[in-house]
Order: sequence, then structure tokens, then C-alpha cells
Amino acid sequence: MAQQQDMHTWYGFKMEGELNKKMGFSFEPELRLYENASQVHSWLTEFSMFYELHKRLAIGGLYRYQVEYDKFDYNERIHRTAIYLNFNYKIQRWRWRYRAMLQNENRNFLTSADGLNNYLGHRHKLSLKYYRKKWKFRPSIGMEYYFPVRPTTHTGRWKRRYIAAVDYRWSKELNVGLSYKMQDEFNVREPEQFHIFQLGLEFKPKFLKR
Repeated sequence: MAQQQDMHTWYGFKMEGELNKKMGFSFEPELRLYENASQVHSWLTEFSMFYELHKRLAIGGLYRYQVEYDKFDYNERIHRTAIYLNFNYKIQRWRWRYRAMLQNENRNFLTSADGLNNYLGHRHKLSLKYYRKKWKFRPSIGMEYYFPVRPTTHTGRWKRRYIAAVDYRWSKELNVGLSYKMQDEFNVREPEQFHIFQLGLEFKPKFLKR
């Protein structure tokens, strides 16, 4: 019988910096475990840079290298490059954010006859957060879409994800987040619907701030 429930744990570290007032970068390695956090699912490293075109608009690019171990017959190496636009807007206590991303992935199935495969697609994410300085709780909702372009066998197979979350500011250095995500796949034979409950901790020590 296929497993329907599993606990994953993700461990990540993020370093951010500025080259000047308008240009910045980030470096983010991450380790992901599955099978009730007993086995390594994947590890990845992502580097990104962005340039602020306007106080509400920024353009950026990223590169990610990822290795996945969750398949029994092969391991997968992924090289992802992407360009994106971020748009932010504030209306009183509401924070709107929209991101449009065009990404390309080269996937190398080391023990597969398929060899190197290329995947091109675009992602769109819209989120809304309610923010008050005196509130420690900050609720948010979001929606994300992914549309594949290449290979042609994947054209028309798109994904949609709904997100509801709340963050709690425990202290100036520690944030606690709770979220629910539901993902649907369309134009896919026997599509799966994913329900993801996520609990996260974010720690920002003062000595890393300048």
C-alpha cells in the first residue's frame, strides 16, 4: 500500500548582503529529510542576485543545484536557472506581493536511459499579508501557479497551490510560522492532490546583522 502520510523536515541557512543601495544577493543551502525525517530526500544550494528598479519593483536571477535521493532506481541532479520580477505594494496595513518567474531546469537522471532532460516553465505567485507593528501574529494568504513550456509532452500540465499561513513574532530574533498548502495538478493522468501542514522556525541572530 502506498504511503499517504509522511513527516518531512527541512533545515536551511540563508545569508543576505548588499553590493550597493539597489543591488543585493543571497546564498541559501538546505537539507531535506523524509520517511518521517529518517532519510535524506535532497540537498540544494541556491545563489541569487537582485536589482531594485523602483521601491516597489525589483528584477533578479538565481542559480540552484539540487540532488535528490528519494527514487529507488536513480538519483537526480538538477541545475535550475531563473529570472524573476518582484512587485510589492502597501495599502495601509495590507502587504501585497506578486512574483513572476521564468525558470529552466536541466535534470540529469544518472542511471536512466533518458539522460539529460530540459524543462522550461514559468511560475506566478500572489500573496497578501496583514501587518501591524503591535501585533505579534501576522496572517497571510497566497496562490501560486506553475505552467510548463518544454518539453512539449508536459505542455498543458499545470499546477495550482493555495497557501494560508500565520507567523508569530516570538522575539526580535525568532519567528514561528504555521501554514497549510493545498496543491492540485491539471491535465495529468491520475493527478494527486497534496495537503501539506508546515511548522517552521526562523532564527535571525543579531551578530549576523550589520
